[in-house]
Amino acid sequence: MKWLSTICLVAVFSSAVRAQEVDLSPGKKFVFKDATFKRGSAAIDPASYPRFEKLLAYLAARPDLDIEIGGHADNQGNPKINLALSKARADAVKAFLVQRGIAADRLFTKGYGDTQPIADNSTDDGRSQNRRIEVVGLSPRTERSLTTQTNTPISPDGTITAIQRDVRARAPWETAWSKAILSQPVYEYHKINTAAASRSTVTFLDRSALQIGENALVVIYGVTEEPQQRPTPTPQVGLLSGDLYVKLAAARQQPPLSVRTRAAEIALANSSGKIGSDAKGRSLVSIHRGGASVRGLKTGASFEEATPLPNAPVAVPENFGTRIAENTPPEQPRPLPNPPELVAPISPVENPIQFRWRATAAQTRLDISPTDEFDTLVFTTTNVAESTTASLNAGRYFLKLTSIDSIGLESIPLVLPIDVIGRSPRRLRLTLRAPELERGVATNSVIVINGETEPGATIFVNGDSIARADNNGAVRFSVALTSRFNDINVVAKDDDNIPARQSFSVDLVMPRRWIGFLGMSVSPSPSALYGNGVAFRGGVEYRPNSVFSVDAEALAGRLSGIGFTPDAVLLGAGVGASVYAELTSWAAPFAEVRAAAATYQGIGVAVSPALGGGVRFNADAVGFLVFARYNFLLGNSFQEQLGATRILDFGFKIAF
Repeated sequence: MKWLSTICLVAVFSSAVRAQEVDLSPGKKFVFKDATFKRGSAAIDPASYPRFEKLLAYLAARPDLDIEIGGHADNQGNPKINLALSKARADAVKAFLVQRGIAADRLFTKGYGDTQPIADNSTDDGRSQNRRIEVVGLSPRTERSLTTQTNTPISPDGTITAIQRDVRARAPWETAWSKAILSQPVYEYHKINTAAASRSTVTFLDRSALQIGENALVVIYGVTEEPQQRPTPTPQVGLLSGDLYVKLAAARQQPPLSVRTRAAEIALANSSGKIGSDAKGRSLVSIHRGGASVRGLKTGASFEEATPLPNAPVAVPENFGTRIAENTPPEQPRPLPNPPELVAPISPVENPIQFRWRATAAQTRLDISPTDEFDTLVFTTTNVAESTTASLNAGRYFLKLTSIDSIGLESIPLVLPIDVIGRSPRRLRLTLRAPELERGVATNSVIVINGETEPGATIFVNGDSIARADNNGAVRFSVALTSRFNDINVVAKDDDNIPARQSFSVDLVMPRRWIGFLGMSVSPSPSALYGNGVAFRGGVEYRPNSVFSVDAEALAGRLSGIGFTPDAVLLGAGVGASVYAELTSWAAPFAEVRAAAATYQGIGVAVSPALGGGVRFNADAVGFLVFARYNFLLGNSFQEQLGATRILDFGFKIAF
């Protein structure tokens, strides 16, 4: 055989099936399949014990997480019997976990029978899938399932809406603290810890907010619903250390928000104020708006097990405060001090800035923030004097002056805007790269963007937090294109909320998947080992994406150099696969592998594998492709008659 020019499709697909790992975070489930139990019974097959041990280890490491064990059945037989069996199987799973040390009050069981199928009950495989046990995480306070029936997370109680410097968070399904991120959902029993000079804000669904001061540990027990009946009621927010600024939305009046400290339980409705502690561990409550009901606590075995003292709660009205020691009723409310009076500066002002005020209490605190929410600070000081000096970047700021009396109660703050001139504002660097951003055109619905910004900065895409820069400032994230024309607005924010922005427009142009082509190839004969000839070809190509393609083609040509015939007619067909590397929007080198079958006049049929490569040039209407291939001729009889064992092809194809 002297001439073959199609390439064989050689693709090796491999898959690894891993055992399901336990993950009971929102939107996740852990499933025990039908084979877990002996047929028609609730007896656990010992062969399934390793999966039970995985769940056991997961729960033992997460004592704050409760679970629901839900039993499910197919629709064969009596529905009442199926319902009873599904509940019995769920109870069997609970019994296994309790026997191995998991507290029974963390485990809730329910039989669903055949009411929630996940597969077609008309097939054996579908019925087997429906006979299952599903384990989902529960919110520990209200026992709400963290995962819906459609395998999506439930709505969180709130989100983290501000972060300054070192803030860490831990959910009940996690075993370790992790760095908090902006827009992070907050669920029941979420813990938030701020380090020195660090702050954070949690905003709830009704727009109420908790501003967490430095060196604070806060537990969000849950604020969206009333809890289930429990022997010891839990508060909605726990403040174990540090300070907490509460800003409740005007609509939040009933039920009141319950905040617990080590010494007191404070119920607030339509209120705002500060809750904290002094050096001796006494709780301090300063009410700036609305009112509060405060009760002392009797210390329990744990923070959550403290119980209210028998004394009647103390009502603290607006502009009043109280102090509470452990195991002691609250002190009688006392008026808060008046806020300080600002003397200087008068806006606008140049650096350095000297702030002067008339003090009205033992101490005065000055906070300066780029926003009137004061969720991040650029300057703060607590001073016994009546002045301080600061230097700020140019721009608009808000300053807050607060008086602090002799026991630590804080006045309603004085908030004023100030404009600073004479110094350029600090700018955040942000550099993003992706071929699609440069071209403004993408052929895949997901693009990957790389870039650099400030170390630790948070990346927002169209308002959603999706990535965080590493310690070197490198960032990598993907963006899904959802329409023909896409605007991509990227914002990076550092720990001080200093932003940097870049915007792009990217058109999504999905490549044609089915393509026809015509082409021609020439086979030179560099030595006696190689055949020579010319062939014309045509066929179709399928491109699932811009990287891979498969094709089928037919070819016809003439060969020379055959000893017993001056020329022989070549007729053939083959299949091939190509892998492309998109360098630009118009050129993509590729490698290919092929196999073809061909017949020659008077010789018969032969098969030839081949390897090749080339470059594809793209245009709006047609594409042009050049290639080179190395063909191996199989079959001794053909090699003897043709006097060649391989063929070199050089050619082109026009795609349309």
